[in-house]
Amino acid sequence: MTNLDRRVLLGVAGIAGIAAIHKVTQAGSLNPPAGPVTPTMKTLDQVEARTPVQSLTGDNSSTYVISQSGSYYLTGNVIGVSGRNGIAVAAPNVSIDLNGFSLLGVSGSLSGIVATNTANGLIVRNGNIASWGAIGVDAAANTYQARVEGVTVGSCASGGLTIGQRGFVTGCAVDSCGGFGIQTLSSCRVVQCVVTGTLGSGHGIACDYGSVIQDCTCNENGGSGFVTNGYGVLIVGCKAQFNILDGVTINSPGTEVIDTLATHNTQNGIHSTASNGRIDHCSANYNYQIGILIDTVGGTNVVTRCSSTSNFAAVANPDYSIASGNRPAQLISWGGPATGFASGDPFANTR
Repeated sequence: MTNLDRRVLLGVAGIAGIAAIHKVTQAGSLNPPAGPVTPTMKTLDQVEARTPVQSLTGDNSSTYVISQSGSYYLTGNVIGVSGRNGIAVAAPNVSIDLNGFSLLGVSGSLSGIVATNTANGLIVRNGNIASWGAIGVDAAANTYQARVEGVTVGSCASGGLTIGQRGFVTGCAVDSCGGFGIQTLSSCRVVQCVVTGTLGSGHGIACDYGSVIQDCTCNENGGSGFVTNGYGVLIVGCKAQFNILDGVTINSPGTEVIDTLATHNTQNGIHSTASNGRIDHCSANYNYQIGILIDTVGGTNVVTRCSSTSNFAAVANPDYSIASGNRPAQLISWGGPATGFASGDPFANTR
């Protein structure tokens, strides 16, 4: 090999070495950074950013106490203790996911879930509450804007569930509770709920002023199916049957009952003791007293487009009994196959 060849070979090798050094420099340092090694995966708390109810402590009156705002969930069934509530909520903005599990009371127990402080914004969802010595969900006295959804309540001695002002109850079923089924304070909504078998003289669903009861069913309750206790309640698209008292009892002025069926109730189908209300497009059939009954003289209640037939009170007209000074549309009777209902009035009531 000549001297020229050696110089060319050394030059090529030098260029290759420089390129290799440059590549290593671009790849970064092989030495770890200073300080302790830290994990890069999420912690369990980050994956499940909720608190198990069963990890909490209790006190002399409750098995578990929630004292901080946040999201909580059950990891299994909770069995009650005599003389105690199941879960006490003593903080606002608490969400409790029953997670498909049950809160099961025992003899002498108190309420399944109770709000003991200003628990505004309380949410309870997705599970079963049964056999408590007091109320299934007691969130009336201390809560605004509570929400109960997808919960079944059964066999609670003093009542099913109750919530405070501006609350929302949806998709719930209450069965065989004493005292009441569902009870709300003012400006609440109760939607797509079923209440059956309330014991004693307990009503199915009772709401205070400005509330809405929609698409609900109340059957076989010891009191009335639906009861209004405050001004301006709206009952729409509901059904009440086989209740011991009335299908619907209207105790408050300005109430409207629309598209509702009351049938086979031991007392009256729809019964108003108030004024300035409206009963529209309802049916009251096969009740053991009056189909549609309005007691208040001069009450200016409006009754339109209703059908009331085959009720059993021993009076001349067991289908409608409306005191003077109210405003029912004209009443027309079925004249038989030949004549049908001989009226062109779209607001007429029929029997």
